[in-house]
Amino acid sequence: MAGVICAAGWRDYIMWRILVFLASVGTLAAMPVKAEPHQLNSDRYGDAPSWSGTAAKLSKLMVGNYASNPDEKGYQVVDFRKSIAKLGEGEWIYYQRNQGTDVASQKKAYRQRVLQLIDLPDGSVAQRTWSLIEPERFAGARANPDILKLLTIDSLTPTMEQGCDQIWHQSKAVKMKSNSDNQNWEGSVNPKNCTIYSKRRDKRIAIGSQTRLTSEYLMEAERGFDLDGNQLWGTPKGQFTKMMRTD
Repeated sequence: MAGVICAAGWRDYIMWRILVFLASVGTLAAMPVKAEPHQLNSDRYGDAPSWSGTAAKLSKLMVGNYASNPDEKGYQVVDFRKSIAKLGEGEWIYYQRNQGTDVASQKKAYRQRVLQLIDLPDGSVAQRTWSLIEPERFAGARANPDILKLLTIDSLTPTMEQGCDQIWHQSKAVKMKSNSDNQNWEGSVNPKNCTIYSKRRDKRIAIGSQTRLTSEYLMEAERGFDLDGNQLWGTPKGQFTKMMRTD
């Protein structure tokens, strides 16, 4: 009888160990996979096909030099965009803007960013914006673009919070013409999705933007809102800053 009891107890022990093993496997399978650093989280957009190439087309069109017409006081906006080595997924562009009455002699840029363009499954493109930790090192990139070879992912930090990626779509009219060389793109940040903490205002505000890009010009509008939708700063509603391509 004792032998029967011991055998039964051993079988129970074996079954218990099997259940523990299966439970541990199930737990590991259910654990979320940590996203690789500096990569766009695919959970936000799904898995984009690597062969789509839409981001590459947008990047090719976007790079170049742009400038607005000076106003009566000589105020002008000058924009410089150049492709750089890939620092992660997608296409990467260095972006510098100077503005004022004497942009040619300015040693400090108004804005310096790195743009990361990533294909999305629906054919659109997500633009994530990065800030430079030491922007002054690269302020002369317009005249000396070779210094951009010094950029690494460790030179950058994310500019905006989640929900603030600009989403680009190709114009529907152009998409219908499969053999059209006339590329028209529209990008936007939805202020309903993009909110940030403003140190100057000591509160959260919403950020919205609209951008239009063609082979001839770049048009932009940037606006800030309170959380009730009232505009606090930026381009007046319905207006854009238009910069013509100069190269």
